[in-house]
Amino acid sequence: MIASSDDPTSPSHPRLNTVAEYIARLDHMLVRKPSSTDIVASAMIEATRTEDSPLSASQHEALGTSIVERMASMLDIADTIAVSATGRFMILIENVESKTALVGQVAALGDAIARPHLVTGTPEAFNVRIALAFADSKTRSATLLMRQARMTLGLTPAGALEIYCGDEHSTRINRSELKADLVRALRDDQLDVVYQPVLDVHSGEMVGFEALMRWHHPTRGVIGPMTFLPIADELGLVPDMGRWLIDRAAAQLRMWDLDYPSSKLNMAVNISKAELNDHGLANSIERICRRRSVSPERFVLEVSERSITDAAAPLLAALSRTGAHIALDDFGTGSRSLAELQEMPIDLIKIDRAVMAKLDRSDDENVAGSIVELGKLLGVPLVAEGVERPSQAALLTPYGFDYAQGHLFARPMTAAAADALLAQAIAQSWRIEAPAAVILDW
Repeated sequence: MIASSDDPTSPSHPRLNTVAEYIARLDHMLVRKPSSTDIVASAMIEATRTEDSPLSASQHEALGTSIVERMASMLDIADTIAVSATGRFMILIENVESKTALVGQVAALGDAIARPHLVTGTPEAFNVRIALAFADSKTRSATLLMRQARMTLGLTPAGALEIYCGDEHSTRINRSELKADLVRALRDDQLDVVYQPVLDVHSGEMVGFEALMRWHHPTRGVIGPMTFLPIADELGLVPDMGRWLIDRAAAQLRMWDLDYPSSKLNMAVNISKAELNDHGLANSIERICRRRSVSPERFVLEVSERSITDAAAPLLAALSRTGAHIALDDFGTGSRSLAELQEMPIDLIKIDRAVMAKLDRSDDENVAGSIVELGKLLGVPLVAEGVERPSQAALLTPYGFDYAQGHLFARPMTAAAADALLAQAIAQSWRIEAPAAVILDW
């Protein structure tokens, strides 16, 4: 748990409000709420360690600061963030167009918080659960709405988002409700792909994209990977969804080849732990590439260090034999020794955003820098993930990074926005400015 924002040991951040300030702001919004169409809601987010051992006080504070920084980067300055006495984060988002839009925004916050944090010397992921309580026409008390969010959070499993909608109705985004929806989504093409550019650090040229899956639920709007991927894994849908993503990405590469013959971009896709148990994956990739008239060499297959088991080693070799490049993702989070990693067919190292977030901070630079230096010992190109500040970009060359991606350059975008950005990059000799002019915030 994180200390309360009223506690002197609480993480220090200019965007963090006290609980009293949060209650006052929420009460003000409830009082001024003139009609049932105005949307007021209180969100509560809890991040807990996946391991049994507790964090130290300083690690708790570092985790809290990291979480607040991620939320602050995604929220408007008018939105309110606080930490409850039980260490849970409370978020009050203003000026939302619809309940669906608010659910999507809160889910995106959860996805950001669920990514690994550098608080224990190595990047570590935390379990995240979210509750969202909507005020109805009778709600007049901030403490009541906060209590409803807290009660809902108590019923929320790890990796899920649940919603309390007052007297109007109660809706929960959970595994039991979304299982059938996700099966239909895969069948009815409700899934979509967004693309984030990857840049060459030395030349500034755009060399490719990372393809990321999104789910557009017909009534709930965008549902983030933090919510739907655990459900997909439980249903055994991950291999099928992974193939779908690779096929979509290959089709998009082919379209860009036809429209921009000089492009020859690479496409990165994530390969999950479940897919690493699929011995037919290499053959599937070859079939997809033949059907789409794209060489497997154009693909970068990102594999988390934590997903690599002894049983996965033969499949990694088979994937490498297709000609695809293997990227070790979340470097520093696994238990493999450097000698073991050197024996694997690894072509790239991706330094996680949790490490990058600490690289330009003097108090954490030594730990983050040592992870980067360890990655360089593998003798393969380094990719910086999650570059969000100019101060981070300034360290890319000194630390020996070869490629980079992150919100500083461009956020994940639709295929149409990526196509416009690609046309812009070609007109500018493959360079894109930071931040890019043609982006779509997802």
